[in-house]
Amino acid sequence: NIRMVDRDGIVTTVIGNHMHKSHWKPLPCEGTLTIEEVHLRWPTELAINPLDNTLHIIDDHMILQLTLDGRVKVVAGRPLHCASPASGYDIELATHATLVMPQSLAFSSAGDLYIAESDSQRINRIRVIGTDGKIGPYAGAESKCNCLERGCDCFEAEHYLASNSKFNTISAVTVSPDGHVHIGDQANYRIRSVMASIPDASISREYEIYSPETQEIYIFNRFGQHIATKNILTGETSYVFTYNVNTSNGKLSTVTDAAGNKVFLLRDYS
Repeated sequence: NIRMVDRDGIVTTVIGNHMHKSHWKPLPCEGTLTIEEVHLRWPTELAINPLDNTLHIIDDHMILQLTLDGRVKVVAGRPLHCASPASGYDIELATHATLVMPQSLAFSSAGDLYIAESDSQRINRIRVIGTDGKIGPYAGAESKCNCLERGCDCFEAEHYLASNSKFNTISAVTVSPDGHVHIGDQANYRIRSVMASIPDASISREYEIYSPETQEIYIFNRFGQHIATKNILTGETSYVFTYNVNTSNGKLSTVTDAAGNKVFLLRDYS
């Protein structure tokens, strides 16, 4: 059950009743239910969306939302008895995704929902659901071995991209007011934080910007011009960009791909 303590110290039941164990029934594959029709199975965590004040609940392997009009719906994950969505559906929708043992959830001030998933073995990750209802990876790479087995190293001491980092038994996630995401990496005995930072310039006064979504590194010179694109995983250069003059007024003149093919840009100033 979900129970609430109001400002006067009065405890009331929001969802559920003491008879739910003998009357439990699965949630529908689509649509919503009234509060009276919902019987939770194993609720473990709560969060409130700051944009609309709706309550979100981890129950078993799903995220449920209690709407302001008193109805409950699934916003992430699918009931086990429901078939996978047919081809043609948007597989990025959180309601079509399979959650692996969700442990914790937290909202950012912008309304993005972060979900910690962990089976303590190969899956230890954070995924994020945007306000458009689509789910995507945020932090944690799938392990190539079982983190519970001796000899399986599920930690890296150096700082890495969040999407490539290794975690071991994620127990909690929260978002601080500055937008930083903090992760309880339980089996590694650490609290780890994900934050955006302005990169330092290299010796050659170049800046590298990482894009986990595209698995690319964008390199800019001291004038803010994009001069190269590299693959994060291989380190190979995908594109090289050159400019007509080496100043902030430089105009793009050539683009060269990994195979050496070039595109020249000619401008008519007449």
